[in-house]
Amino acid sequence: KQLEQFMPQAYRQYAIAPIEQRYQKNLARLRNETYEEPMVLLSAEACNTTEQLKQWRKQLEQFMPQAYRQYAIAPIEQRYQKNLARLRNETYEEPMVLLSAEACNTTEQLKQWRKQLEQFM
Repeated sequence: KQLEQFMPQAYRQYAIAPIEQRYQKNLARLRNETYEEPMVLLSAEACNTTEQLKQWRKQLEQFMPQAYRQYAIAPIEQRYQKNLARLRNETYEEPMVLLSAEACNTTEQLKQWRKQLEQFM
């Protein structure tokens, strides 16, 4: 009840997650079952498999408030793609960042500039 009273709905999951984790850990202890701690991946660069990399991305998206997701998803996806290429031993080309329409020299660059801006709308 206090959680509902003092914490906005969008942030309740952050308060409930550690409580649920402790509950599951102790429930397994009482049932004499093994409990695996959830893997916390702090960076994409620390991932050694594509499965870990997918978990890293999912982990970030899970704790990101919906209102901010559209702004943060592009850099997360870029780090994901860069590290996916690393894990696959492929080369990765950094995407071109076009700061202004005036800096574009081709119609393709101009289209890319517009696409970059539309991602944040």
